[in-house]
Amino acid sequence: MDKHFPTWRIMDQLSYTVTLSAMSYDQMTVTHPLSVPDEVVQNIHLLFDHISYDKGASILSMLMNTLGEDLFFKCIQNYLKTFAYSNANSHDLWFIVKNESQIDNIEPMMKAWTHQPGFPLITVQKSNKTGWYNVHQCRFIVTSDEKKRVKEDDPTVWIVPIVYITASDNKPKLVWLNGKDDYVNLSTKDEWVKINHRFGYYYRSHYDEESIVQLSRDLMSNNSILHPMDKLSIISDLMTVARIGRLNISTAFFHFEYLKNETDLYVISEFFSHLKYIHRIIRDMDDIKTKFENYSIGFSRPIIDRLGYDLHSDRQTRLFCFPFRLLQTLAISTNIAFEEKETLDRARTSFKKIDPDILTTYACGYVKLSTDKEWEQLLQIFIATSDPIEKEIYRIALSCSKNVLMLERLLNMSLDPTIIPLQDSRDVILDVSRSPFGANLAWNFIKQNWKKIQDQMSDVPHSFSRLVAGAAGRLKTLSDFDDVKACMARNNIEFLKSGFEESLESIGNSIYWVSKNVMELRSYLDSYR
Repeated sequence: MDKHFPTWRIMDQLSYTVTLSAMSYDQMTVTHPLSVPDEVVQNIHLLFDHISYDKGASILSMLMNTLGEDLFFKCIQNYLKTFAYSNANSHDLWFIVKNESQIDNIEPMMKAWTHQPGFPLITVQKSNKTGWYNVHQCRFIVTSDEKKRVKEDDPTVWIVPIVYITASDNKPKLVWLNGKDDYVNLSTKDEWVKINHRFGYYYRSHYDEESIVQLSRDLMSNNSILHPMDKLSIISDLMTVARIGRLNISTAFFHFEYLKNETDLYVISEFFSHLKYIHRIIRDMDDIKTKFENYSIGFSRPIIDRLGYDLHSDRQTRLFCFPFRLLQTLAISTNIAFEEKETLDRARTSFKKIDPDILTTYACGYVKLSTDKEWEQLLQIFIATSDPIEKEIYRIALSCSKNVLMLERLLNMSLDPTIIPLQDSRDVILDVSRSPFGANLAWNFIKQNWKKIQDQMSDVPHSFSRLVAGAAGRLKTLSDFDDVKACMARNNIEFLKSGFEESLESIGNSIYWVSKNVMELRSYLDSYR
């Protein structure tokens, strides 16, 4: 696909959607290795989760980027031909890759990535000697639990391909990190180094503050010096490392200034996703909320000013402008999330005549300002339509209401199979939990209707676990944490354990983020112009 349609950037989509999805779960303490014992019945569901699919694809992509595409596919072809009509295991694949590539450490490298949970944080720091850098690895875990944080004497080690570029040389080079630490010559100058080239490798990166500031200034002068996926990976790494308190949030926000001139969809999308994460956590902090919303709109508004609200003329033009259409829709949805008045007004007046491809974005904005009567009218449209795509659009839009009574009605309807099909019940509850006013409503609803929901999902018990993880994981206070923990104690069922643990970890991480970052964020926004 990537060969035939290079402008579609399929491999970039893989990095943005699949790799980041895998990392978001794999950075938690509740993760598990990619390879799990298949003889244990309780482990069967682990073969069909984020780790199996998303991490599996990401690890293979990393192997392809390490070997080169041609050699990688030659290995895969030989593997398929050799073991056609017979059984094979991972050892057989690594054996063929080793023989074809002449890289002796392929099997131990891949075993480390498939048999160990998580992934490493690679720290690159300048040394006192020009061009020489201290490179260190440790397992990357995002957790508020001091006891679960990785200690320096943790023995977990990966064999890591460090593919890097420098400020003066954008041709990628490879060095191997085989142990915890190394002292390596990466350049001939005192300059920034960017590892994890084009986000093609399954690890996070952390740099010394001097290097981050140097790179930030260079990007402000010329934001095309890095490939979009390199820019994306830096944004993702900065914000994620800040979550564990190893980077000042103001350093990350200083780096983001160049993004006001950025036009790449994936770069902007990753940045906005982190802004929305912070917004969810600080929504109840009146002294900072408005300033943060204005700061965020300062990045989305230039995109709308440049692209406008309407890119449609004819089908051919729309297809040609597809990446810009996605960027435009992203900026509009961000403004709606931050309740920017002009965009909300536009959504309200344009909702009924808007193009189907951006209907979801406008529908949510329309519902945010809707009257009870208008919400009721949209509900009736939702009930009446048989088109599954339209039904999903209206279902999500109904959960955008600011009216708690409307959200409660929607939750109650989720258990009525004459209105909401049983297979969509969980989605409705999760839709409400994601709305600004719905997290506590959804969680309380689940607790009050525990037995009924559990009975409805009895055929797929792990679906209930995912509901608990998704809904309770949106909560963010210490009292919420205690409440979910008490609920876990009352419902000590094995198939719910992972959902409860994941939600507790998510709540704890939100609390920890506030303790580590909110004071500095407040100070940064107070001085921001």
